[in-house]
Amino acid sequence: MPGIMNPKACSGKKRSRSFGFLGVVLAWLMTGTPLARAADTTEPFLPGLSDLEMFATAGEQNGWSHSFLLGYGVVERWSVGLTWDRELVVEENADALGGFLLWTFWNRKVDADLIGQYVYNFTDEAGYYLPGAELSLPNDYLVPYSRLGAAFAHPDYGQPGYSALAGLSWPVHDRIEVLAESEWEWESPGAPEWELALGLNLMLAENLELITEVRRCDPDAEPANWEGTLGIIATLEWLGEKTQIPGR
Repeated sequence: MPGIMNPKACSGKKRSRSFGFLGVVLAWLMTGTPLARAADTTEPFLPGLSDLEMFATAGEQNGWSHSFLLGYGVVERWSVGLTWDRELVVEENADALGGFLLWTFWNRKVDADLIGQYVYNFTDEAGYYLPGAELSLPNDYLVPYSRLGAAFAHPDYGQPGYSALAGLSWPVHDRIEVLAESEWEWESPGAPEWELALGLNLMLAENLELITEVRRCDPDAEPANWEGTLGIIATLEWLGEKTQIPGR
């Protein structure tokens, strides 16, 4: 449709989307590691080894982080992936390796996804279990979405953490998408902290998307803490065709 972007096709001919996985946010919540993430919906990958994502986030206090995601579409509604994140603050590094499973169990007018993720933080020498769910209402005009999640680990490494997010995706053009998010994060027990994020995503080519985001962390705090994220999502259809499960 000229002039109007189908939100399901923003990262290729089929749903294939960003590193907005709640596990990354919750790993940051529990460990103090601000791993990179960007405003976007969570969606399954094309069949085969079809998704490659790279993100870099710069924040205040001389800190920045980068993230990589490799995603595999098992069947139409099932996806798995491998993630790696590194935070750099002055001369200290913090690395985390993770794996996730995404199941789209409903996609009739409302898209409903379940997400399970495991993240191992090398600095803590501890693993974190991160279940969650996302709902979205795909259409050609304004797409609302929401996400809930939790994070659990051995009690020696912190209390359970929780996250709730509400966002809007606006397909302005067939190559431009604007996103806005508000997110709440808290540990149990404890009061929630919240963030605001604005994103502008651009289709550079049919299978290549540029992700940009500006995020204000804890808007009530003084002075304000800002972060900026830049990322690339590549949908590797040629590799997916070669690596998909035979007969699928």
